[in-house]
Amino acid sequence: MRNPCRDHSWIRNTMFLILATLLVSCSQTDSTIQNLEVDFIGNLGNDPIFSWSSEEDGNGSSQFAWQIIVSDNPDDIDKNLGNVWDSDKNDGSHVPGVQYTGEKLAGGRQYFAKVRTWDENGDPSSWSETERFVVPLEYPGDWNAEWLTYDYTDEAALPLFRKPFGITDPGEIDYARFYIAAPGFYEAYLNGERLGENVLDPGQTNYEDYTYYVAYDIDADALEEDNTIGIMLGNGWY
Repeated sequence: MRNPCRDHSWIRNTMFLILATLLVSCSQTDSTIQNLEVDFIGNLGNDPIFSWSSEEDGNGSSQFAWQIIVSDNPDDIDKNLGNVWDSDKNDGSHVPGVQYTGEKLAGGRQYFAKVRTWDENGDPSSWSETERFVVPLEYPGDWNAEWLTYDYTDEAALPLFRKPFGITDPGEIDYARFYIAAPGFYEAYLNGERLGENVLDPGQTNYEDYTYYVAYDIDADALEEDNTIGIMLGNGWY
C-alpha cells in the first residue's frame, strides 16, 4: 500500500509556502488612521495643528511613531508626496496635536495633508485619507476689501446689497471661497441661493476691538460666467 503522504508531498510544500506567506503578512500593521483633523489657533497664526485617532488591529499594537505630509496640489498628495512639508518619521507614543513647522502657508490657499504611524514592531500603517484644508486669512495683509455702509434708521427697511461679477471661464476654477465680515447679522446669497445654514452670523464681539468673519466654500459648478452676490443685513446687536 502506498504512503499517501509520499505521493502528495507537494501538498506539504504548498502548505508551508502558504504558512510562510501568512507569517510575513502578519508583520504588517493593520492599524488604520481615522479622523485626521486640521485646526488653527489664533496665537499660532497660520500654522495648523494636526490630530488624529487610530483604529487598532486587535493585536494590541499602538502608535510609536508618526509622519505627516502636506502638499499644495491633489496630484502630489495622491502619490504620498509632501511638496510643501514632510515631517519625516518622528517618535511618539501619544500625540494629542502636532504643530506644522514648515515654510509659511499662504492665507486663503488650499492644502492637502496625510498622516501615517508605526507600531511597536516598526511596521507602518497605511496612509490616512487625504484631508483638505484652507489657511485662514491674516489681517490686514490678506484683506483688500472695504466696509459697505448704510445710513440705517429704525424706520427704514433692512438694507439689501448686491454685486454682479463675471468669470471668463468658470471651468478653470478649482475652488472658490467667499469671506464675509459684519458688525451685526446678515444673510448671504449667490445667484439667488443662500450660502450656509447658520443663523445670526457672525458671532457677537466687542466691535471696537475685533470682528469675526465667516468663510463659505463655493461649489465651482455653481459659478457661471455672470454671477451676483447678495447680502441682506439685519438690525442686530450693532
